[in-house]
Amino acid sequence: MSLLRVEVVRYSPDTVAVEVVDDGDGSGIGDGSGRGLPGLRERVTLLGGEIVAGPRSRGFALRATLPLA
Repeated sequence: MSLLRVEVVRYSPDTVAVEVVDDGDGSGIGDGSGRGLPGLRERVTLLGGEIVAGPRSRGFALRATLPLA
């Protein structure tokens, strides 16, 4: 079983940045009910935010920065 960590890494009056990290081996299979990273990227962009996601040495990391206005 992989470990998942979600953390607010930066908060200001204008923005919040969150990070989601796991240490999995990439063998997980989604249930098909969403659009994965492309859908998440689309939603974050529509809100005026930015997202960076990709593999790390073990697992995967995603950081999203969103405006609070």
